[in-house]
Amino acid sequence: MGNTLASIALFFLISCSDNKAAGVNSKKPEKEAEKKSSVTITDGPSIGSIETENYMFKLHRAFEYKTQGSEVLAGLKPKQGYKFIYLDVSLKNKSVEKLDGGFLFIALKVTDDKGVEYKKPATGLAAYTSENPIAGDEEEYNELWETFQQNEFHRAVVYCVEVLVPVKNFVLHMPTDSKRKEWKTINFSL
Repeated sequence: MGNTLASIALFFLISCSDNKAAGVNSKKPEKEAEKKSSVTITDGPSIGSIETENYMFKLHRAFEYKTQGSEVLAGLKPKQGYKFIYLDVSLKNKSVEKLDGGFLFIALKVTDDKGVEYKKPATGLAAYTSENPIAGDEEEYNELWETFQQNEFHRAVVYCVEVLVPVKNFVLHMPTDSKRKEWKTINFSL
């Protein structure tokens, strides 16, 4: 009986130690694997697309969102007479060459159908993402601004645009060459 009790106690100690060691060693990889597997980024339907020999850009959604904002922090709410619209986009590198997503997204501009260009306040995007946290969105957003390998694809809400309230028709402009001399557009409405 004494040996059986000692064996059970020893087994319990070893099991606990093994489980603790296993937990320490496998904790981080499990979280990383869980994080990556919890988000599935899909292509899906789009309002419009711009295709070049190097990339496929899609505007999946353009939508208005009224942020709760802050009375203390400027820019978390649109200015009087304006509203925030958000752009859900994707980009895929079709080329064997690397593609600089940041180059494209810095150049991206939104105008109304009369050609008036609107600002893209980062604070408006921050207000939306903090009020609507979705697992993986921040990671996908960051990836859109990085260098894309061949066939790499990412999708996220990438911009907030501050537009006049009555305006409903817009044009998204995207450069198709590295010198930004040639542009393609996508017309969209809210």
